[in-house]
Amino acid sequence: MSNTLQIRMDAIIDNESLYETFQVRQLQIDLNSVGMHKPIINVGTSEEVIDFGDIYTPGYVFFKNMSSNDNITIGPESGGNMVPIINLNPGEVACMRLDPSVVLRAKSDTYESQLLMMLLED
Repeated sequence: MSNTLQIRMDAIIDNESLYETFQVRQLQIDLNSVGMHKPIINVGTSEEVIDFGDIYTPGYVFFKNMSSNDNITIGPESGGNMVPIINLNPGEVACMRLDPSVVLRAKSDTYESQLLMMLLED
């Protein structure tokens, strides 16, 4: 379907006596705008603001840590500093819908690392 964002997610936890599933077979969201910003960001070891490009009303954002050996921390800015809420291990991904007023920051643990971001306009 056009003018939609479709998200599929399945998580299966199988660890000794713990077995659980979390399934969102398909979430379909109507898109009001067509803007997208999809850079590969070089994230250093000091906190830095994530640039939203030409997106003025951020909506859904997707992240992937492209590093093979370093974690990347992401979070909203508060008082000029980052409040960490996402910690991506190498290769991990995250998805969330942003509040339009948010400013995001990121930093890498040890080395400069690459973070793939896809930000959709709301």
